[in-house]
Amino acid sequence: MITRYPFPRRKLYGALFTLYLFLLMYLSRDSQAGLYLLGFYRAQFLSMGVTALAALALLFYNRKRIPEILTDGRIVLAILFSLTILIPMALKRDWQMMYFSMVYCVLAAVLISFFASPEETARQYVVLMCLLSGFSLLCSYLLRIPADRGILVPPTFRNSFDAQFYNYIFSFVSVSFAKSRNFGIFREPGVHQFFLFLALYLNNYQVSWQSDRTMWAVNALLTVTMLSTFSTGGVAVTVLFLLAVYFDKGVYKTRAGRILTAGVLVCAGALAVYLIAAKPALYTQLRLMGEKIFSSNPSLDDRVESITFNLGVLHWTPFRGRDIDYILHTVTHNTSSSTILFAVQGVFFGWVNLLGWITLVFRGKGHLLTKLISVAALAATFNTENLITNPYLWLFPILALTEELLPLLSRKKAR
Repeated sequence: MITRYPFPRRKLYGALFTLYLFLLMYLSRDSQAGLYLLGFYRAQFLSMGVTALAALALLFYNRKRIPEILTDGRIVLAILFSLTILIPMALKRDWQMMYFSMVYCVLAAVLISFFASPEETARQYVVLMCLLSGFSLLCSYLLRIPADRGILVPPTFRNSFDAQFYNYIFSFVSVSFAKSRNFGIFREPGVHQFFLFLALYLNNYQVSWQSDRTMWAVNALLTVTMLSTFSTGGVAVTVLFLLAVYFDKGVYKTRAGRILTAGVLVCAGALAVYLIAAKPALYTQLRLMGEKIFSSNPSLDDRVESITFNLGVLHWTPFRGRDIDYILHTVTHNTSSSTILFAVQGVFFGWVNLLGWITLVFRGKGHLLTKLISVAALAATFNTENLITNPYLWLFPILALTEELLPLLSRKKAR
């Protein structure tokens, strides 16, 4: 049994926890706000400041247990996890701040483990993504209509590629570039799909709802939002994952499940007939998505080149990896997060993140085949973009590893 140092079980503290999870996301370099509106350095320092406040709040509320907290085994784990990032940096003398950004992600995750379990954190994260998903759909497909016509005049900004966006604060809507795609708060839909799929996985296999209806309602909202990103990889893994969920949970065995299945098939068939017959703009968008899967294209070529290059680096410097600048800038678009970490940290230290994801899935619910599919699907979502300094690439893996390793550390200490 792992000791927690929780805050009071009140709605206010639950809301503050959700707000903290939101700020970790909103102030990252993968958010439009963190990258463009605030600027990376300002956003990073704000994020660290919020995390420092959370740590101080934890210590203040548990002030009588401060010696216990400071000697908790999680401190040792935080140091060990951090060393897997800092030792390769020191060996190579590659004094880049990006290593410390990753260490910050690890420390934030360990901090959360002091007062919340992975299941509690997953629940709050899913709630957060539902709120952001609903608002992104509202902004991207309803509020943009009066905005395009000049009836509603939201503030705008431009990203580094000179694409203009409507700024709805909690959602950013492209004015003309890829205007049919749902960016959410993120720098591009390819990043949005990672956060959506993570919530979809957690909703089905890490969170326990009082009613299955809640789980399926969340699935529906997250799936619709995923479809609205028009992310080829995200949509493909979502379809595969939902098929696994369908059989894993025995949906086809229940009367309600069979009715739902029939309804979905009828709606999908009707939509397919309409798209083929009318060939609206949506038809073209979907056709382009399909062509990406079955034909060579710049997006796929970049991802293949990323993986090939990173694994090639390991062949030459397997133990300590290469400098971050060399890894990220030798190829035009280095997007594969897992292989980037191996290329930077080497084969000895590069396993922590990947093992964390595997641990997360295998300690969760589901049959073995579903777990294997979930690991592969999650890996696909965070290997389409470079997310190595995003707190959410580390949060749930580190929480899972902490849950598994802390009891082992405590037993060893007791001996």
